[in-house]
Order: sequence, then C-alpha cells, then structure tokens
Amino acid sequence: MRFIIHLILIIIAGLIQVSLVNLFKVQTNLILISVIFLSFLGIDKSFWWAFFGGIFLDIYSLYPFGLFTLTLLIVALISHILSGRVFTNHTFLSMLATGICGILTFKIFLLAANQILFLLRITNFYLVLNKMYWINLFWQSALGLLFLTLVFLSARFISRRLRKIFIFKEKTIQV
Repeated sequence: MRFIIHLILIIIAGLIQVSLVNLFKVQTNLILISVIFLSFLGIDKSFWWAFFGGIFLDIYSLYPFGLFTLTLLIVALISHILSGRVFTNHTFLSMLATGICGILTFKIFLLAANQILFLLRITNFYLVLNKMYWINLFWQSALGLLFLTLVFLSARFISRRLRKIFIFKEKTIQV
C-alpha cells in the first residue's frame, strides 16, 4: 500500500514539474529535490523515487529515453553515500552540502551525456554553453537549494528525526 502512495506522490510531483514549474524562466526539478532529500534521510525509497520519477521525466524530455532515470539513480546513490558516510549528523549544513553535490552531479552528468550523445550523433539536441547557460545553472541550483531548505525546515518542524540530539546532558555545578 505504501508503494502505491509513493507512486501517486511521484506522479503528482512529476505533473507539477512538467506543467507548472516549466512555465517560469528559471526552473527547478522537484523530482531531483525529492530524491536528494529522501537520500539525505537515508530512506531507501529514494531509489524508487529516482527510478519512477526518472521514467516520468524521460517521457517529457528531449533527451534519449532513460537518461533522466540513470542520472537520478546516480544522484540518489551519491546522495545516499554522502549522507550515510560523510555528513552523518543530519544538520542543516550537511543537508545543504548534500544538496549542492546532488544538484551539481545531476547537471554535470546531463551536460556530459548530452555532449557525448551529440558527438556520437545519437541525438541532434545540443546545449550551448554560453553566458545564459551558466546564469541559469546558478539560479536553478540556488532555487533547488531554496526548495530543499523549505522541505528540510518543514520536515524538522513536523518530525523529531531531524532535530539535533545531544548525547550528554549539561551538568550544573552547585556551589
């Protein structure tokens, strides 16, 4: 039953992504943000989100089918490793670092795959690396981090899982 709920949430996020978010000049990827956040929490469902969300985004993309799925699975794996082995304290700064690594991995992998597929003449879609590309990359990353921050703060407000836990209590000295 939980699988169906996750699948419905993926479809809703994908529909919002392809219908509403793409209307704005600066875009963000809601599926990517969900995958990074679920990986940051250490939830294994992030791989399901990456797989099914990638398939949903592949349907509506100009890239060859499977490229978004593969990219999101790589981002889920890297974010999962980073949050489990490097940024283990689940604080706000570790979430931002995981988010930056995930967003940049996504963008770099898509750019590299696009260039390779264009050189191999598999696709005729080519990204021009001009000034506007780099400005949009910066704003997309900043907007993605802003959405990650909002999701993190909302989850922290709702759940105790992301609140900082101190192992030692403060000792008071009585005189």
